[in-house]
Amino acid sequence: MKLSRQLLVIHSVIIALLVIGYAWLSLLNIRQLTIQELLNQSNTAVHYLVEPLQNAVIEQDYVVYQTKIDTFYDSGNYSRISLYGAENFKPVMYERRNLEHTADVPGWFVRLFPVEPIIGQKEMYKGLEKVALLEVQIHPFAFYQFVWRQFVDMLSVTVFVGLVAWALGFALINIVLQPIMAVKRQASAVTNKHFPQITTHSGIAEFEQLIEVHNEMTRQVKVLFSQQQQHLDELKHDLYHETSSGLANREYFQITLSDLLNRKAERLMGGLVIIQLYNASKLRHEEGFSAYQDVVEEVVKTVERVSGINKNSALFQLNEQDFALLLLHQGTSEILEYSKTIGRQLDDCELLQKHGGAFLGASEIIESDTPESLKKRADEALRYAIDHDKHFYMDKTNGESNRNARFKSKQELLNAVERARVEFYRQPVVDPISQQLLFTELYTKLALDDEELSLPSVLVLAEKYEVTTELDKKILSELQKHYLLGALQGKISINVSAFSFHSKEFQTWLFNWLKEAQSLASNLIMEFDEIDLSHTPQAREISFKLANNGVQVAIDHFGRGSSSLSRFSDMKLHWLKIDSRYIQRENTASNRDYLKMISELVEKLGVSAIIPNIETEEQLTLAKEVGCSGVQGFLIAKPKSIFED
Repeated sequence: MKLSRQLLVIHSVIIALLVIGYAWLSLLNIRQLTIQELLNQSNTAVHYLVEPLQNAVIEQDYVVYQTKIDTFYDSGNYSRISLYGAENFKPVMYERRNLEHTADVPGWFVRLFPVEPIIGQKEMYKGLEKVALLEVQIHPFAFYQFVWRQFVDMLSVTVFVGLVAWALGFALINIVLQPIMAVKRQASAVTNKHFPQITTHSGIAEFEQLIEVHNEMTRQVKVLFSQQQQHLDELKHDLYHETSSGLANREYFQITLSDLLNRKAERLMGGLVIIQLYNASKLRHEEGFSAYQDVVEEVVKTVERVSGINKNSALFQLNEQDFALLLLHQGTSEILEYSKTIGRQLDDCELLQKHGGAFLGASEIIESDTPESLKKRADEALRYAIDHDKHFYMDKTNGESNRNARFKSKQELLNAVERARVEFYRQPVVDPISQQLLFTELYTKLALDDEELSLPSVLVLAEKYEVTTELDKKILSELQKHYLLGALQGKISINVSAFSFHSKEFQTWLFNWLKEAQSLASNLIMEFDEIDLSHTPQAREISFKLANNGVQVAIDHFGRGSSSLSRFSDMKLHWLKIDSRYIQRENTASNRDYLKMISELVEKLGVSAIIPNIETEEQLTLAKEVGCSGVQGFLIAKPKSIFED
């Protein structure tokens, strides 16, 4: 039981005992006084009555003494008046009695205070001879009535005084308990690593001293705990972090991964990306430790820029050359996007590229994963990327993000691509000033069994399963059919996956297809995603081959990564579409200067800059001011089917 309840119970019991004890003693005192009073009344009554009766008894005048007894009995508070003969209460010369009269008080009260008969006696003499005995018995109902009234009045006063005393005692208990409870709460908080100070005051000097002592003790405990925690953090940091980078090391990675994968109560969605600095040891020995640290710092900064380093994105250094990026609550598309962007930005690190660059292998988390199985798949993906000079590769395992995906295997996706119906929607790209049509961009939609498929989702899975070649073949073949039917005219652009060009078979098919469709090729612009193209080693060669076949090349989403025009300076480029976020941002001087710089720079390289997603007049005005060659967006025209007028 709590201390407050214990004190309250003890206090209440003490008050109750005091009230009951006082009431009981008072009642006993009243009872004694009342009995004494009744005894006096009975003696007085018998002395008063004996004188007029004595002559009548001596003269044996029955009528007189009976009349006097009746009169006296009827006028007084008597239960019995008896006149006896001289010999041992015999015979009864005359008697009036009524012992059944009640006092109109509760029966329990009568039983609680039993009263012996109160009798006054007086003998009568004729000379020396005893002639009669007179007894007068006072009725007890008067006693009970009097005592009952006293009891009720006294109980009311006693209860009131007891309640007042109880309330005052309760207030005193609160005053006493307040600092005690404050100290208790403070102690409880300290056990939970919180260190509050007691600010309440009781006004009692002893308790004020107690509070001050505990406050000072809490301050000292806080200081000691902070010092200890700092020491433990330092030990933990030294134990679980690499000295060179400050990143969590392999041991901490193993603990973190085991903890995550052992959570059976929840399904974990995410993936693991292994980043390997291919010749880190050589870099360290030839360039020095300082140069190696610069490269490691570049890796950390790149991951921070792309995915952030937080509770859902943790970076670990496993050894001198391997890093692990643990991505939580991320699906296939996010893992692919982050990995490609990180690889793309690391390619800009000249010192790293000088010593072989970086390779990335990724794998999604599946429900049955253990730390060993997940690391094994990620390592295998890394080995595949290194062996095939891909810089990035993601294994084909379906993670939690694809649990409800439409296509759960490579073959299912291939079958869907083969059966899918391709639809094209067009949107013009025009000169921002003259509004003259430059070319028409085509957007692709896929439908399977009259159900529209999400092209971004299909493309993500196609990249993961490395079947972008089949998807691009399907789209280009359908494009040729519509062009031959006359549904498409003039110069047109369409997006093609740069990953498809990793396949020699696709390259052979594409260039044979272009030779067969020379009319279409001369009016075709192929758009490649800037990040995807940066992961294509043969990008320069392909751009010239496409140009030799009459196809123009465009870079899409330029500026989404850490873009560098120098990377594409040796390619055969015709168009460059700036990422839409720059036109959709707030119209600031720095944003305007960036757009103008890109537009002027690419123009000097013989490349035309396009700003997409123009939706407002202000954005169109900005596009004109920065000097871009073309614009497109809802303000110009909304996409519509190629079969619409």
